[in-house]
Amino acid sequence: MSSIFPLLYLLFCDEMCIRFRSLRTRWRMEVAKVLASTPRTTCQVLESERLAHAQLCDLVEEVRVAFGPRLTTYLLFVFLEHLARFYFDTYVMPTYRSKHSALENKGVSMLESLMFLGHAWIGTYLVAYLSDTLTESSKEIITDLRNIPIWKLPQDCSEQVTFFMSQVQNSQTVITASGLFTVNKTILSSIIISLATYIIVLIQLAPDLGRVFIE
Repeated sequence: MSSIFPLLYLLFCDEMCIRFRSLRTRWRMEVAKVLASTPRTTCQVLESERLAHAQLCDLVEEVRVAFGPRLTTYLLFVFLEHLARFYFDTYVMPTYRSKHSALENKGVSMLESLMFLGHAWIGTYLVAYLSDTLTESSKEIITDLRNIPIWKLPQDCSEQVTFFMSQVQNSQTVITASGLFTVNKTILSSIIISLATYIIVLIQLAPDLGRVFIE
């Protein structure tokens, strides 16, 4: 599973969050200087910041398209491996150890299971957290836009602020796994609930599956 861990995706998300926050800081500085600058120069600066935000949103779209299949594969394998390990550790391995007592080593098996759980859940949390943070950072600037006193700005500048606000509200920066589901922090609870459901199903089907894998 380590080979499909989307490490590059996490690095991209972190870099994009930094850029969105940097843009927000620059926007605050430019708006603070708006009354002290000439209208034409100020409007050009505001427009450049708006276009920079649009380009960052386009990059988020490209990241979503590029990493969507990899995120889907990673999360699917995390889910399936949990189910497979539960079944084999609970039903298959005890029978196997009883027949091959010389190979029994519970300490190593327990450590390997704990390492898997740590790797899987830390990785899943990082994917969900950074995806959520990326979406939130792209929308945070809307707070600054709403707090700008439009009546104090020249008409061209007020239009730029209005365009910018509409642009942020309509930007599609939500990360999805190939369009199948949204990748954010709520996915953690969804995985836990789904695992609990399918583990119950496995327990109910254990006698039938035992005839396939054990007998």
